[in-house]
Amino acid sequence: METADGPGLITLNGFNGHGTFRGCRENCDLPCRHKPNKPAHYPAMKKPHNYNIPNCNHPDVDPATIQPQTEADYYARLTKVLLSTTNASYSRARRSTGISKPSIFDGLPREHRCAIPDLFPSDLMHWASLNWTELMLGLFHGTLNCDADDSKDDWPWMKLVGKVWEEHGKTVEDTTPYLPGSFDRPPRNPAEKMSSGYKAWEYLLYVVGLAPALYKRILPPKYWGHFCMGVKIIRIFHQRTISRNQLLEAHELALKWVVEFEDLYYQRMTARLHFVRQSVHRMIHLAPEVLRFGPQGYYSQWTMERTIGNIGEEIKQPSNPYTNASERAVTRCTMNALFAMDPSLDTSKKENTLPRYSVDVGNGYALLRRRDRYNVTISEPYASGILEHLCLQPRILKLKRWARLRLPNGQIARSHFSDDNTAKRKLRCSRVVKVAIYDIDYYFEGPERQAYAMGSLFLPPDKDLLRQSHGAVWSSPGIGETHVFHVYQIVSVVAMVPWDKGYKLEEADSDFMELGPDSDSELQSRDRDYFLVEKPGLSMAVMSGFEEEDTRDYKNEFQDVDDE
Repeated sequence: METADGPGLITLNGFNGHGTFRGCRENCDLPCRHKPNKPAHYPAMKKPHNYNIPNCNHPDVDPATIQPQTEADYYARLTKVLLSTTNASYSRARRSTGISKPSIFDGLPREHRCAIPDLFPSDLMHWASLNWTELMLGLFHGTLNCDADDSKDDWPWMKLVGKVWEEHGKTVEDTTPYLPGSFDRPPRNPAEKMSSGYKAWEYLLYVVGLAPALYKRILPPKYWGHFCMGVKIIRIFHQRTISRNQLLEAHELALKWVVEFEDLYYQRMTARLHFVRQSVHRMIHLAPEVLRFGPQGYYSQWTMERTIGNIGEEIKQPSNPYTNASERAVTRCTMNALFAMDPSLDTSKKENTLPRYSVDVGNGYALLRRRDRYNVTISEPYASGILEHLCLQPRILKLKRWARLRLPNGQIARSHFSDDNTAKRKLRCSRVVKVAIYDIDYYFEGPERQAYAMGSLFLPPDKDLLRQSHGAVWSSPGIGETHVFHVYQIVSVVAMVPWDKGYKLEEADSDFMELGPDSDSELQSRDRDYFLVEKPGLSMAVMSGFEEEDTRDYKNEFQDVDDE
């Protein structure tokens, strides 16, 4: 399969491109519409009011009836183009078929490639991280073009402007301490940095991770709910596995989202046809594509973009950079082929090695330093909870607390014990884990070298908010009981970010960030609302060998010679 962004893909598949009469990436049967005396076409399903442009004034189209192009359809249309004998007939055939020329991959034997156009699936990276997010932010921020016969005063969704936008940007920046280090680069202040090299990952983490909650107090309810519906769809398609029920739900939501987008924003106005981009229409084809190829995360551009960056970093000589990059790419492919045939040759992998003074507790989990030098007495009610969980007789409990836990997915889960002495401004909170959702106090070893965690459970989410947001906003009113559980129950490290409900984010959670696990007032001081953020595409990152960099070295300060 071959993927690329829209402009790059037309050099591979021979299609016309996204701004033409048949501009769909899959070359489906939906004809596009254009504004009077304007060449660019847009995939609006509903006919604008008072609209009578030849070849574009077709009636409304039901999105459920739109089907992707088959291989037989492709070759029938390609034949029509190839049989053109004049420039005029070629132009007509090109417009009606959506095809400009044969694909370069038509030169490969059919048994050695996928069918065309199936050979060119969606690019989840460019669509979800850039195209879709740019459109939605353009609407909310008011940066989309406004025609002369339209007015931004009639855009009730345009709320991220002026002082609101500046304050919102600061709020996004202030979430950084609550996002684990395994989330990679946190989104910078969009009000200051969005026009200067904002990365695709920053867009994704900001719009798909943070925005559903942060927009709640900014956008009108119907626009906020529609936005959350889109985020829900994107999150589903970033999963490594998608169940049948999830796929059906995603497809139903996608059809609904596209229809509501036209109702809410485009409103059958010719002046707003440019709102309906191919990134809106793309929603319709995502679920059927999963049935044919599997989840889009398996073949998105993230891997290729990272490889291009890696190879670019390796180039040291200014002369012949493209030749140099090509040779390095060939060398990389050769090495990868060797590693695939004999994995033992790859000495760069770290999943089978552990830092000094760590303890492998099985199933890919490992306890990492720091650790108490001597046994410490555990206070009540923690001691009773541990003894009861381990089925031990009541007694004074002493144990050595561990600070960190490496998970099978490569993430490092921290704890209050590890974060006690870290300045808040330098801290990326990585101690909230997904079992249910727990804030970890510390880890410890039990009988037979089994590892356990002591943590405080976040209370159940606001069900009304969960329903209104289509499941995009999981918000807890705070922390409840403290539990003991086996570390094998920890699935991943997540973020719990305090809501902005009249208080400043950086002041709202000072206790959550700074108080130690033995503070008597800790649970009371953490009685606030928090929303859940999970790393998009984490399960896919695990397949690539992702491992969070262990930047904290405790081996000298906390070395326990008697135990080594």
